[in-house]
Amino acid sequence: EKVRGAMITGMTMTFTTVGALAVMLIIAISPVITQFAAVLFIGLLVDTATTWLMNVGMTLWYLERKP
Repeated sequence: EKVRGAMITGMTMTFTTVGALAVMLIIAISPVITQFAAVLFIGLLVDTATTWLMNVGMTLWYLERKP
């Protein structure tokens, strides 16, 4: 249940950030800001995948083997 709560919180934060970056990409006038937002967006996607594929598995493994 704690993993589910953490997942809901993490996904809420991720979707909020994705929304902010999408707005930044749409209304940005400067190419520098557009590139900055694109790099942040790609980093966020990679971070989310890494977090849920690696960290959750390792945490569950640790909690299951803990007496």
